[in-house]
This record gives sequence, C-alpha cells and structure tokens, in this order.
Amino acid sequence: ATRMTMARLGLSGIGLRRRLRAALLRQVEEAARLIELYGADAAALFGETQRRHAALRLSQGAQLADVLEATALLTHSVLEGWGRRQGPLPSAVARRLVEMFAAAASQTADVFLTFQRSEQVAFREAALMQTLVSHLNEAIFLVERDGTISYVSPVLEAIAGYPPRLIVGESILGKSPILDKLDLRDTSGARIPPERMPARIALETETRQHE
Repeated sequence: ATRMTMARLGLSGIGLRRRLRAALLRQVEEAARLIELYGADAAALFGETQRRHAALRLSQGAQLADVLEATALLTHSVLEGWGRRQGPLPSAVARRLVEMFAAAASQTADVFLTFQRSEQVAFREAALMQTLVSHLNEAIFLVERDGTISYVSPVLEAIAGYPPRLIVGESILGKSPILDKLDLRDTSGARIPPERMPARIALETETRQHE
C-alpha cells in the first residue's frame, strides 16, 4: 500500500515512505484490534478512529481525493495480501473488511467537508468584518495574547499617516519606535505613552494575576 500510494501521488523520499508505512500499519492494526474486540460493531468504531487520521492529513495540506485514494489502496492491499498468504478470502471476512474501510472513507470525507464549511463561514465573517471596520472613522488594533499586533484597520493611514503594514507584527509589550511615533491620545486629549496603552495594561495585569 505504501509503494502504490507513493507512486500514485508522485511522492518520494525514504523518510516519507517510512512515515506513510507506519501510518498505514497503525490503521491495519487498529482494524484488527477492533474486529477482535467488537466483531460486528468494529466497522463503525474504526470509522470514528479514522477521523483523527483525517484531521491530521488535513492539517498537513492533503486533498480529500488523495486521502480517499490512500484508503482504497490500503483496502486493496489488505485483501490482496490475505489472498496471497492465506488463500481464498472468506466472504464474511471480505465483507467485514470492506465495511470497515468504507466507514473510514465516509468519516474522512465528513471531516474534510466539515472543515470546508467552517472555512467558508470564517471567510464570510472576515469579509463582513473587513467591510465594517473599513467604514469606521477610528483605527482598530487587534492585539494577540502575546502582545503582538496582528491587525490594524486601514483608516489608521488617514488618521496617523502610517500604513497598517508598518504596525502589524509590532509588540506592545516592548520598545517600538513606530508605536512611539503614533502619538496616542485618550478621550480628554492627554497623550498615552506606549507603556500605558490599555491593551498593554490589560495583558500585564492578567499575567501578574496568573503568576
């Protein structure tokens, strides 16, 4: 199955071959363990275990078609290997194996489709948020928990004369020449030095509380 999968997907490399072989072997061993323990219920349980495998492949950038093809090749290899070593495959065993790998393919597809739907929702929400903040006459900063500025609304350039790209990536927790030049003011007009930025105070206060 490893050899066929790498050939079909155009992959190469000893390290990759070793990792793929280990992953496929774990799937076969898991299938055998579930059949031994749960019999007729093994197929559904095996499908559930493969959701973790599908999520891992998804995080690695794999395509659904590639993962499903790898599952099909593994099924083919198990059936072929049995026939070569044990002789004719009993119909009950063949049916059980096909049920298990079909469940794995179904759960794999569900994981990918769920992710795709969530990505589409996130994209629409991001587009809506971008539209809203672009029409506000206030600069909006998004600060991560480590103090890094990850987003600045475009209106900052009109207000302060600095394009957002100069600010993104800066940290409010350390010395930053570009933040010093922003000349931040509170509602009364008093200047706010970088070390007294509300977001910085909030992060530092939370850190002290955890300590």
